[in-house]
Amino acid sequence: MPQNEEKLELFRQAILEKANAQKEAVRQETEARKKKMLDEEESKLLESFYRETQTKIQKIKAQNIKQLGQESTRLKRELYAQREQYVNEILARVRADLVAFTQSETYGDFLEKKAEKLCTQWPGGILRLRPDDMPFRDRLEKFGRPVETDSGIHLGGLILYDPEKGAVIDESLDAALEAQKGWFQRNSGFQTEGGQE
Repeated sequence: MPQNEEKLELFRQAILEKANAQKEAVRQETEARKKKMLDEEESKLLESFYRETQTKIQKIKAQNIKQLGQESTRLKRELYAQREQYVNEILARVRADLVAFTQSETYGDFLEKKAEKLCTQWPGGILRLRPDDMPFRDRLEKFGRPVETDSGIHLGGLILYDPEKGAVIDESLDAALEAQKGWFQRNSGFQTEGGQE
């Protein structure tokens, strides 16, 4: 009997190692793809911004002081809007990658790992999934928490909600994408004249 338990433990460990390896491979592939896309887009954008900015600055310098101030303000707004457009295009691509991930074979393992981590770190609470992810309910209920839908989750992932403590731990892909958008806007290097982002 103890030998069977050892075999079961070894089997469980092998499955966990394989799942971790698959998760890491997906994470690395996603990070590499995201970095490549961001690097390529950033280079194009910076070059385009530089050319546009230089042309517009020369034009503005030829005008009087009042027009210079008005044109500078308009240019900053244009550059900001263009930057926002590019950021939105890049994030739309990332969103498409996330949607593809939620349809992959490794997505269920991803949800299970997130649920295990949350349930280990936080006693109590309810696991919430987007309605499309309810087929994974049985895999997540094994962690001893109720699982319910949350129509506020659009991309995937999960949220741990603890009504007794008023806590919400958001591990949804929606929250991750929003955090990535904030990071990208802070670190993209896109600046208007005068150093304002």
